[in-house]
Amino acid sequence: MSLPTTNRARAAAQTEGHEDHGARVAAFRERYVGKLAAPHGWWAIASLDWLEPGESLLGCGADARLALPAGAPERVARLTLVDERVVVAPLTGGLELDGEPLTEPKTTDGVGALTVPAGEVRLLVRLIRRGELFGVRVYDPRLSAARDPGASVAWFDTDPAWVIEAEFLPPLPDETIPIVNALGQVSDAAVAGRAVFEHGGQRHTLVATPAGTPGRLFFNFRDATNVRETYGGGRFLNVDGPVDGRIVLDFNLCHHPPCAHTPYATCPVPPEENRLPFEVRAGERYPEGASVRD
Repeated sequence: MSLPTTNRARAAAQTEGHEDHGARVAAFRERYVGKLAAPHGWWAIASLDWLEPGESLLGCGADARLALPAGAPERVARLTLVDERVVVAPLTGGLELDGEPLTEPKTTDGVGALTVPAGEVRLLVRLIRRGELFGVRVYDPRLSAARDPGASVAWFDTDPAWVIEAEFLPPLPDETIPIVNALGQVSDAAVAGRAVFEHGGQRHTLVATPAGTPGRLFFNFRDATNVRETYGGGRFLNVDGPVDGRIVLDFNLCHHPPCAHTPYATCPVPPEENRLPFEVRAGERYPEGASVRD
């Protein structure tokens, strides 16, 4: 028996909507893996070292406290930490700092991007700051090129049932929430609002902080799949801001934090408020047989 015309039209619209949603999710996941696998993406990180006050030698020589991968010069630069400033003094040619040739010592605020020739590739040495800590994170494009995305990333099947419309509650005036990172440091983050939704007949709330893109919201949450099927430190979800007091939580787009892919990240820990007591079987998961990172 054929469906009435209105039912056929509704079914066709639903099918098209599911196909469009599936295509959007697939495109997002492709971009996500592309960022991990980029020459200076998370899979390319070779090391993370914290500076001590005074001078530190950067290079691949035996006397370098800040070690670089093979192929780099033995003595690349001398980094001096003093009074919350890092002075980068070149010891070889071909260096660039923040896109400009580095031919003489330059003082930074502890944040910058130093590129170093290493055979056929250029290493990226990021100067980073985490609270009172100043660090050097080294990226080697050869490492990301050697990774197999199929063995490093997996996803739950896309399921439109995990596209959840939620009520959006604005924050209190000047409301903040303490956020702990992987180093144990605590900082206050502005609260952007809260998502309130129902699942399994129960009402749940997730607190949001501002995302890196204006108008977007960031949710860092845990759920009952963590450790066994997904990263133990939770997952990330970025969504569009509210429209008429509502937001859409598409958990098909949630993904692991960088700490799931490298030991050299300093990810935020989900706030206690963002522990969901049920399994979110959507988004990124561990590949079958993958080693678990807490």
